[in-house]
Amino acid sequence: MKDEPPISRVMKQPVVCVESVMNVIDALQVAKDHNIHHLVVMANDTLQGVVCTCDLRDASLTTPVEAVMHRDVATVTPDASPHEAAELMVNRRVGSVIVTKGQRPVGVVTRLDLSEHDPVIRELISECKCAACGSHQHLRSGTDGEYLCVSCLDRASPDGWFDLGTGD
Repeated sequence: MKDEPPISRVMKQPVVCVESVMNVIDALQVAKDHNIHHLVVMANDTLQGVVCTCDLRDASLTTPVEAVMHRDVATVTPDASPHEAAELMVNRRVGSVIVTKGQRPVGVVTRLDLSEHDPVIRELISECKCAACGSHQHLRSGTDGEYLCVSCLDRASPDGWFDLGTGD
């Protein structure tokens, strides 16, 4: 997409970072204080990973963030296009991309940010939705290649049956 503005015009800034040794309860408080869901995890001024609040919710509150973070971070440079970021999200099956300048995080872009940016991108990432409810947020990839959001995963019963909450 040649005429697209760079991702730096779409990304959210400033980046909210937490230290890898920070415990889960403190990281959740940081996310709440900033009204965000994705935290960039750093150690010694180096990008270590990314964590979503839904990754933190089942962890012990005293667990360090590094124990639950995603280490294989999807990154783009500030001059990348939103379309490139969307393709990376789809190919890597992730919900956010960290915008980096050198090794330093300078912004975060989520699936929702991109879907609101451009209808072509919205169509590209439309396959990234919960197979049960259609949500585009807090997705987990299943073994069958389908996505389920964490809310629908919570409603899945231990015996493998799935409750859509619609009654009998």
